Amino acid sequence: MGKKSRKLLKKHNAQVRENRKQMKRFIACATFLGTCHSLAFRYINVRNDHSYDDQFKSLCKLISNPTADEYMKKLEESDSFPKFDDLIACTSEALLSEIKAEIRKAPYFSLKIDEGQDASSWNWKRSIMVRYVDDSGSIQERFLGFHDDEGQDAQAEFELIRDQMSDFDCEAKLVAQSYDSRAVSMKELNVLTLKVKEMAPHAIFVNSYSHSLSTVLSDGDPYHLGTDFFCDLMEFKSFVSEYSRLFSNAWTEMNGHPAPLDVDIVSVLLSEIADNYHQFYDTLNHIGNDMDWLSLDITHKANTLVSQHLEDFGFAFQLLTYNQVFPEIEFACDTLRFKALDVAACKACIEELIQHIQSKKSDSAFDIIYQRAETLAHHPCESLMSMPNEDPRVNFKALYHNALEVLTSHIQNRYAHLDDLKFLELLDPAKFSAMNIHFPTNALEDLAKVYGDLFDMDRLGEDLKAFYAGKGRQQDSDKLCDWIQFIRFQQNHKESLPELYKLMCLVATIGVISAGMEEENPCMKRIQDFVKETRIQGQLQQNMAVMFIEEEQLRICEELRKYCWYDKVTNLWAKKTKREDEFITKTSAEWSKDQAKRKHTGTEESQDSSATKQGAGKGVETQEMEVVGTEPPEDQMRHVIQSDAEEAVQLSRDF
Repeated sequence: MGKKSRKLLKKHNAQVRENRKQMKRFIACATFLGTCHSLAFRYINVRNDHSYDDQFKSLCKLISNPTADEYMKKLEESDSFPKFDDLIACTSEALLSEIKAEIRKAPYFSLKIDEGQDASSWNWKRSIMVRYVDDSGSIQERFLGFHDDEGQDAQAEFELIRDQMSDFDCEAKLVAQSYDSRAVSMKELNVLTLKVKEMAPHAIFVNSYSHSLSTVLSDGDPYHLGTDFFCDLMEFKSFVSEYSRLFSNAWTEMNGHPAPLDVDIVSVLLSEIADNYHQFYDTLNHIGNDMDWLSLDITHKANTLVSQHLEDFGFAFQLLTYNQVFPEIEFACDTLRFKALDVAACKACIEELIQHIQSKKSDSAFDIIYQRAETLAHHPCESLMSMPNEDPRVNFKALYHNALEVLTSHIQNRYAHLDDLKFLELLDPAKFSAMNIHFPTNALEDLAKVYGDLFDMDRLGEDLKAFYAGKGRQQDSDKLCDWIQFIRFQQNHKESLPELYKLMCLVATIGVISAGMEEENPCMKRIQDFVKETRIQGQLQQNMAVMFIEEEQLRICEELRKYCWYDKVTNLWAKKTKREDEFITKTSAEWSKDQAKRKHTGTEESQDSSATKQGAGKGVETQEMEVVGTEPPEDQMRHVIQSDAEEAVQLSRDF
């Protein structure tokens, strides 16, 4: 290699290091904006993507230094300043790759699909979550992304699941599946679960505890009386939530006491309206007709709630019908959540709930509901009668009995899986003392029927006997997550219980124990927070959702990974923007090889010019940056300049 080439090579490699160094700043700024919880950036409604880039540039300049200022000035002059959405996309891709790698290492995982309304467009979106126990023994629920609502068809849902789960060993490791009733209708639920079990034989259906049971049942409401009752009911929730201060002030003015604003749970909303029917009527009527200073949109919404719902007999009748059973449903849901490991108690709770609903089918119970509805709203008009001069009570009685019958059927359907979970009592702490005396052979056999090929059953029996006797137990905790951590620590010692650890991981993964009981901030809550507040749309929303919802995992990647997170994101970004040469150092042999290739495309002068521009980023001497994403090819990875870890962490903490 000649002297001139060595000089060019040295200049190129120095420029690469500078490029990667400066790229840290861009990635850190984009990460901050992508994960901020209350910054106005997440709420702006812009007509073009440049507004996002402008705010991104402003933040980069705000925390810059003289060297960075000069660097950014050159980038702007050459129109090669990194785009915000490109950085967000690469960071999101890198984060998902980390999450998926962690899932692949897990002994088991379960799938959960939920559906919520997007605040930016009011469209329904499916969220896909995976639950598992990680290497450290911690129970995790991870978000894998949003997907557009394709209806409640079982085949379409299965194709989505098959596509999303293709990166994992579903046949051996997918042990449970869960769906809310809006994502999959009750009619299609059995079809879908069977299709998934063909792909993953161990994937039993379990009811999700992400939502209350009353919410799940109301989302699957099949009863209609001119309009969908529960959709009408949600209009009250939306109004109270959107105009909470206005509603609260008007309520206090009309009724003299604080307004009921905590109405997120369906059973609570039902009870509040049923118990305060006239107060709701007076308050909304006051907002709609007496507050002339309000916008027409607000007064119209208030008047609609009064005229089309509160004055409607059908609405009042269904409100009272459901209100007599939904509080009991909510109470049963709490019982099921906190006694999840006592399957016998759960089954007794369901049977008691069904008996309560059945008891409301009497004629006397119907008469009470009908007469009270008459006192609250207008008497049913003739349009509700199927035949002239027919008593409207006939139609309402049929509706009443059908509503209770379908509720019963839905509850039985959603909890039919309890028979597959009888083995859970093996880990019920309330029974440990008794099981130490009389070993639960039947429960162990129930486990063998469903998951027997996942365990050495003889060794598991020995592990359980030792556990009931006190070995491997953390005496000051009854939480499954604490037991897993404790036994995970013991696996490094001679007194390990390997099959028991696998059983605990299985139970934690199935998800019958609510993630909310094990975590302070469960995945479903993080998703709801993002969907409720964010107004950004499109692919940018999808990418920011991953970063916002999995912010904790993102911080771990930034601070604790052995390889440099910023280098990984930079590599992805360089590949995405076709600027790899600006971020890869080269050896003498590689430089000579590149020079030889260039001889076929231009003169020596053009080669020198091209070499000079390599660090410049489209005509500017761009400076070193770091990127995240999937692992780069081996021939590139060995040339990646590892970032200074302390400097990278400090950049993140500067915010």
